[in-house]
Amino acid sequence: MEAARTFSTIEQQQQASVLLVTGGYDHTVRFWEASTGLCYKSLQFTESAVNKISISPDRSKVAVAGNPIVKIFDTSSNQQQPILTLSGHKSNVVAMEHHPENRWIYTGSEDGTVRLWDMRSSNHQSVFNVGKPVQAAALHPAGNVIITADRSGCIKFWDLRADQCARELLPDGVGMFSICVRPDGQRIAAANKDGIVYVWSAQSDDEEPVPMNKIRAHNGFIPKICWSPDCSTVSTCAEDGTIKLWDGDMNSVTKTLTGHQRWVWDCGFSGDSQFLFSASSDQSVRLWSMQTAEVVRMFGGHTKAVTAIAVAD
Repeated sequence: MEAARTFSTIEQQQQASVLLVTGGYDHTVRFWEASTGLCYKSLQFTESAVNKISISPDRSKVAVAGNPIVKIFDTSSNQQQPILTLSGHKSNVVAMEHHPENRWIYTGSEDGTVRLWDMRSSNHQSVFNVGKPVQAAALHPAGNVIITADRSGCIKFWDLRADQCARELLPDGVGMFSICVRPDGQRIAAANKDGIVYVWSAQSDDEEPVPMNKIRAHNGFIPKICWSPDCSTVSTCAEDGTIKLWDGDMNSVTKTLTGHQRWVWDCGFSGDSQFLFSASSDQSVRLWSMQTAEVVRMFGGHTKAVTAIAVAD
């Protein structure tokens, strides 16, 4: 009876408006129908804690990264086994993202490499040697450049057309642990382990970024920084348990979200930019209204820290 009910909800999920996937230190991956709070599927990720989650653009697949492998799961199936396993990294996989046309997926690891993988097989197409442990990466919206942030504080731009590093930035030599590109491609932001965020203007993926701002965003580690899809808001989450919302150029804080009791590891906006999901060491995932700065839903079920989330409309 339980299996039948689970399968039914999986079928219903295919028509759902917002898909939320979460994972963490409890070695589980949970699939939620975000608008109702229903957890309709749970998978075991036995190899390690979950570091990163990415949903394919067509919502048919979910990639889950750990140490040192990545597993690809079918969202429409109730099977516990992945349909694909990506092996090749030698350490924690901490960065991952699907190409917007679903042609490939990239992964970045603390082994100092970034790999591009064919989504139809477990073969990697390219390997980029960053040279230092990768802590974060972001795909430029144009789809031709992967930007890496590493433990030495260096930011590198990897041109996928030329198959090489096109440029480097080294703001202060302090380890960078989060990086993002505004959806219109006009801004780049990176956060270091000391709570400093750097913002650059970038008119295209071919031009040298121009420094715009340097801000002490938090008094400590910032695991995640991201822009809203409409480019109007930047969110930063931190070890102090808070989430700060900034204007689109990060000139000032517009709201501070409080309620998590421990580190906030990850966050992500809904497609309409009206809501923000957050994941914390307090074992909860929260859904926040951007208008009221209040929690509108909590997702419970994880038994240890929740370190990764992915959202798809």
